[in-house]
Amino acid sequence: MFRYLIGRIFSLLFVLFVVSVVVFTIMKSVPGGPFDEEKGRLPAAAKANIMEKYGLEGPAWQQYLNYMGSALQGDFGIPYQQPTTTVAALIGESWAVTAQVGLLTIILSFGLGIALGTLAFAAATYSCSRNPKT
Repeated sequence: MFRYLIGRIFSLLFVLFVVSVVVFTIMKSVPGGPFDEEKGRLPAAAKANIMEKYGLEGPAWQQYLNYMGSALQGDFGIPYQQPTTTVAALIGESWAVTAQVGLLTIILSFGLGIALGTLAFAAATYSCSRNPKT
């Protein structure tokens, strides 16, 4: 049982790694960037300062390693739209609502699943008793 759990944990870590690489690669392959002439043209020096602030000036592999190193420490950076706060603070503000919605979803899923499963069992049992196979 212990070997099974260790195998499952390693599988989970591998899947998380692959998903993070795929998502990062997809985000980097999209043309443009978060500061490309959205609200007007930025001077080159200002754009370079912003790119450095958000860690977007290096090669993609270096950006990925920096991101993963920070994420493993719980630092998800600064959001582009709200530079006065952190992503961790935004998550902290909204986790209670997310937990409530998730709990409600689980309760509804279990309730409907048990009710519909019982109904299906009763219907199958009833139809078998009315039409016995010979």
